[in-house]
Amino acid sequence: MWPWVASQGVASQDVPPLQNLLLGKTEGGKEMKEKRCSKCGEVKPVGQFIKYKKNRDGHRGQCKECGNKARRDQRRENPDKQQEIERKHYANRSEETWAKVKKTIKVWRENNAERLKESGRIARIKYQKSWEKYLKKKHGDLRCKICGKLLGCFTGSKDSSVSWDHRNGGIEKIKYSPSVFLNSRPHTEKNISIWESCDFGILCYQCNIILPTKNREAWLEKVTQYIKNGMVA
Repeated sequence: MWPWVASQGVASQDVPPLQNLLLGKTEGGKEMKEKRCSKCGEVKPVGQFIKYKKNRDGHRGQCKECGNKARRDQRRENPDKQQEIERKHYANRSEETWAKVKKTIKVWRENNAERLKESGRIARIKYQKSWEKYLKKKHGDLRCKICGKLLGCFTGSKDSSVSWDHRNGGIEKIKYSPSVFLNSRPHTEKNISIWESCDFGILCYQCNIILPTKNREAWLEKVTQYIKNGMVA
């Protein structure tokens, strides 16, 4: 008896012969509609397993859920090693293979347009909530530190969204804008330490465009002097 049979409480007479399992067939010789995951031991539809021609039944041993979890764990534990493996894997692909991949992706996107739209909407909401949680923890609330306007993250309108003010340059050069710098990086401990060292302040769009990027003290003195002159006049 196979180990997973005993661990899952499955009777031995309910298990198809090894030959049929390897050929992807059931006891009656028909094509398998279900398969047991070699990782979690659960019986799942064959569609939940990635196709793999090298296996006799034409599918991976692990289900998609277990495979995705294993890859996430590998990336988290050894990010540099995993990145190098993926770089070599894609570098060895021929132009013909890349053409097939691009064609497959294009067809899939055309056939799943609504699904992509919905998944993108859900992903944006999760990303928005993640940023708001981080900013509230660091700054206390999401109000402009000058005018006090209540803001949000990625609301779809620049007037109501957080506009980051890069106050002191930090330790890393900003190529485009603080928003691009922040939004294009995942929430890892390394990136968070960079963000915090850069000292990003929360402002609304209007207040942020008023402030100059450099020589703020001299600018502030000129503004103060201008206001005083106006009051005297």
